[in-house]
Amino acid sequence: MEMHNNSHLLCNRGWTPQGLHQYMGGGMPTSISFGLGIQKGIAEGKIDKDELVKMYESMGLKVVK
Repeated sequence: MEMHNNSHLLCNRGWTPQGLHQYMGGGMPTSISFGLGIQKGIAEGKIDKDELVKMYESMGLKVVK
């Protein structure tokens, strides 16, 4: 676990999980906004926006428009 938390990961755009956690102030985000890929998926009908919002809200995140 120690090695994983201090390894640079492509999925974190090169950040280590530990470094990313410190950069974000040591806490979890409280809100989220949809990026261009998600917005495109919603516009094309590939993603159900209401279902996505419900999922994020169940995790305690507020969706910012």
